[in-house]
Amino acid sequence: MALIGAAVAVLGGATAVLFFFQPWRSCPYEDTSVGCAMLPNDAAVMVIALGIAVVGAGMFIAGRLQSHPSQDTRSSKEA
Repeated sequence: MALIGAAVAVLGGATAVLFFFQPWRSCPYEDTSVGCAMLPNDAAVMVIALGIAVVGAGMFIAGRLQSHPSQDTRSSKEA
């Protein structure tokens, strides 16, 4: 679960950064694409991507904290 969570977090974060910089956008009043105004649909995609990144980070943390059955049997044999 940790690996899936990490992948989801990275993809969500990368999508949010991509939509923040908007390299495909051009506007006559600005030299760079970052200075162009963001469209409402682009903002919605960025917010959803950030939410997905947060969910992925939570999945990663939960996966790392989750105990594995092999660790439980080893600790019970030692006791």
